[in-house]
Amino acid sequence: MNQHIVYKNEGSQEEKASVDDSKRRILDIKRQPTVQLVADRLREAIIEGHFAIGEPLNEARLAQEFNVSRTPLREVFRILETERLLSSEPYRGVRVFTMDDEETEEITAFRIHIETIALREAAYLAKEPLLANLREVTARIETVVSAGQRDEFAALDTEFHDAFVTHAGNRYIGRAFDIFRWRFAALRHLLKHDEQVLERSCNGHRQIIEMIAQDRVDDACEILRDHIQNGKNRFMQSLKEAVPPK
Repeated sequence: MNQHIVYKNEGSQEEKASVDDSKRRILDIKRQPTVQLVADRLREAIIEGHFAIGEPLNEARLAQEFNVSRTPLREVFRILETERLLSSEPYRGVRVFTMDDEETEEITAFRIHIETIALREAAYLAKEPLLANLREVTARIETVVSAGQRDEFAALDTEFHDAFVTHAGNRYIGRAFDIFRWRFAALRHLLKHDEQVLERSCNGHRQIIEMIAQDRVDDACEILRDHIQNGKNRFMQSLKEAVPPK
């Protein structure tokens, strides 16, 4: 009798633990879309410049605006920290990223390496899909530039550069690209796109496409290298102007 009772009690505890684990898994599954949705919305807001470079984030206010508790919001912060859009320091909280000249130099050099490798891989493995993608994005860029819709340019410019990594089809290149992808997406929205700058950028895109089409991949990489390098000083200046005074 006693053995039977002990057996039932042990079974009940195991069953209860199993139910608790199931509940936790269900809660995690239910919470994940909320976390991802808020992460997507906050990422978009940072990229589009709704938060200033270096701006501290008010956790209580954001939790209220997104209608979530602080626990999932902190998960969102961790996601965007891994994407290097946010940074956190003990006793100082979370703030939008910023970069000094040295880091901008380093990340630009790293970006050149990754994007030129991706271009080579994509041109070799998926030349025609890559060209179709680049031409389609470039056509949309030229349309918005002609219409004077300069705010649309930054997102499309990001899409142009993303295409090299997408068609390279290499997960490790993709992971390396993600180290700086969202930062540069945000920085592009900071730049002042006057007519001369836009035309120079469009020319660079057209030249890259032409070189890939002619199987002159080395020349395409050199143009891409110059294209990225030319934007570096503009990024540096924009960062200096955007960072709020301490």
